[in-house]
Amino acid sequence: DPQALSEEKEAEFRRRLPRPYPATPGVADLLARAKAEGWKRAVVTNAPRLNAHAMLEAIGLDAYFDVIVIGEECPRGKPDPYPYQEAMRQLGVTPNRAIAFEDSPSGTRSARSSGAFTVGIRSSPERSCASAGRRTADH
Repeated sequence: DPQALSEEKEAEFRRRLPRPYPATPGVADLLARAKAEGWKRAVVTNAPRLNAHAMLEAIGLDAYFDVIVIGEECPRGKPDPYPYQEAMRQLGVTPNRAIAFEDSPSGTRSARSSGAFTVGIRSSPERSCASAGRRTADH
């Protein structure tokens, strides 16, 4: 049964996920500042809901988000803009007031197509991230 195998694989991922797991450097500080400033925050992911919650808990950032939008729970997932549009709807913000941080080409396309200002985080190969956005920068 392919569905049972998929669920078993995802459960094994959650079981093996190290806790704590290091977050991307600077993310916790950025989220703490955003929360202190009263900015609304969402996670938009194609990961299954249980995996998304497990990862946020493992990296210690589960308390920083107001909304979690799961691609498979949407009519259309990334790279379609719908998941980001749904996050903005739930947060009550317009695209011109939204910033998205993305680490994949499909996510970058989704965020950009939604109208959010999009920052690509290079955790994917450089070429694939560069092909998804307008500009790239190294720091």
